[in-house]
Amino acid sequence: DLDRILKDNKNASIIDIYINSPGGDVFEGVAIYNILKRNRAYKRVWVDGFACSIASVIAMAGNSINMPKSSMLMIHNPWTYTVGNANELRAMADQLDKIAEPMVEAYMSKFNGTREELKNMLDAETYLTAEEAFSFGLCTNVVEDTEQTQTNAEEGIDSTVNMYSSKHS
Repeated sequence: DLDRILKDNKNASIIDIYINSPGGDVFEGVAIYNILKRNRAYKRVWVDGFACSIASVIAMAGNSINMPKSSMLMIHNPWTYTVGNANELRAMADQLDKIAEPMVEAYMSKFNGTREELKNMLDAETYLTAEEAFSFGLCTNVVEDTEQTQTNAEEGIDSTVNMYSSKHS
């Protein structure tokens, strides 16, 4: 559906993506991330509440990732329910490690740190405030909650979009 919507609006220069999600299916989320990444429009992500699990991966598709101080990201390794004998359970653990790699790559495209630091955070199931996400590079703008929040955010984003548009015209 997302691919169709983007194709129907292929001349859009800006896409606003609003996220408030506990997460979902890693396979769908990675596809959404990749569909957004290949789109030429400037992508503004707004974390309206929580971007948890695969929703935090989708957020990484943004050229700008905006988080109000009252929002959070949560990152962790993929998980599943499984049944089977010891060999099947070991095989599933290996598969989960492979399934985690596209997620790690998405985070590393923004992350200000080492792969090992990121993997430790994923292992720990880490909740990040907007300021923490910003310090790790997983957010580009912490939005202050004032009466001027909307105006300040729009002015800052508009200047970024104008700079981006002039580079890609």
